[in-house]
Amino acid sequence: MKIINKVLFYVKVVFLLVAFSLALYIGMINMDSFNEILLVLIIRVLPYLLLLILFVVTFFFNYENNILCNGSSLLAFIACIIIYLRTIFDKNIIDLEPVNKLYYDGFEGKIQILLYLILISNILLIYYNKKNKIHS
Repeated sequence: MKIINKVLFYVKVVFLLVAFSLALYIGMINMDSFNEILLVLIIRVLPYLLLLILFVVTFFFNYENNILCNGSSLLAFIACIIIYLRTIFDKNIIDLEPVNKLYYDGFEGKIQILLYLILISNILLIYYNKKNKIHS
């Protein structure tokens, strides 16, 4: 069980980096074509940066990871990557935009809520491990 948990943790981190890079790419394209300010891009990318910091803390302090938390985080990142890839490759032919803004706008709030829920669950998991002094 520990081997599966470790594999899920590392795959989760790789998928986090892929989802982060796709979110940054979509944000840069939208900033160029929709005159968005840099603050909006930071708000879109902030949960990924916070999750990356938490994953690094979890890794270096050897906190025990729950297999359910790793699996659900992995599924959430897979969903984000699928949404981002569909946004990039499903072109809006009528407006000739580089990304399908309508598809992305429909999922942007849901992705943010999902990422912040993963963030909160990881903070609670670290707090529980620290309170009970559970290390791998």
